[in-house]
Amino acid sequence: MNGEQKPNGSRRKRRERLFIPPPAVGLRGRPATEAGASSVLREYISEEEPQAASQAGQGTSSHGAVEREEEIGSKEVLSDEWEADAESLRDDEAETRRLKFIELRLDRLERRISDFENTCYSFLLHAKRLSDRAVSFYEDVFGLSREDLAHIHDRLGINHNNNGHYEKAVESFRRVVEFDDRNASAHFKLGVACDNAGNHREAIDCYRKAISLDPNYLKAYYKLADIYAKNENHEEAIRCLAKAVELSPHNAETHYRLGTVHSDQGNYNEAVASYFRVIDIAPSYPGIYRSLGLAYERKGEHDKAIECFKKSV
Repeated sequence: MNGEQKPNGSRRKRRERLFIPPPAVGLRGRPATEAGASSVLREYISEEEPQAASQAGQGTSSHGAVEREEEIGSKEVLSDEWEADAESLRDDEAETRRLKFIELRLDRLERRISDFENTCYSFLLHAKRLSDRAVSFYEDVFGLSREDLAHIHDRLGINHNNNGHYEKAVESFRRVVEFDDRNASAHFKLGVACDNAGNHREAIDCYRKAISLDPNYLKAYYKLADIYAKNENHEEAIRCLAKAVELSPHNAETHYRLGTVHSDQGNYNEAVASYFRVIDIAPSYPGIYRSLGLAYERKGEHDKAIECFKKSV
């Protein structure tokens, strides 16, 4: 039953993460690469690297390279910290240990990259704010337009949200909305940050604003329904998901969410109907047979519940 969704009664509270590609911000009006903030520094560094490499190459001979290689070869080399002793650990234990260390290093690296990215963006924003009279100067140097600044605040907001700094994320996304109040995605992200920060009232307003700008914004309907369900306003949650079903009748996730809310409210017949619709669309949808089994169990139809639980294994 690994990978299946837990029944609604035992769902853990989960924070929404945002994954948006980095903005195209460059220096001196030049577009940035997909590397995001690192391109801000790369444009300066890349001009110096060829010169440094050529200077280093002029003083190097093939004989000197061999001598250095021999010298390095005579030094003691430290093994990677995750290498396990083959005599004391079985192969599977060594592999598990190695993967654990790799995972820890990757997590550490991800945090450092995120901190570096935030620092770069914060520097650009600080430079922009230093003096009103210097605005044109910084626009010439960094090529920052209102759209660029919106991208920077957007990326800062995403990083803050995903690192658990929800109040800072709210502040960043509010700035994005100030730059472009007609951006449905910006209002949605602000709603996510407010939701994660526990400000459900403002989150509802943000999700509704996103829907008003983009009536087909399914994720906004989902998040809006989640808030209403968390506050036990199941009727409003069902209304939101019913609208989502109208917009995307062949979307398995929408029917599954609707079935879950029906089950929470005690509408087990409606829940079963929604779950069967999920099976029609995506028979292998994660957790569907377990949820269907729970609905049958609550209805008192134990035989059908057992059959569903067997299929979920």
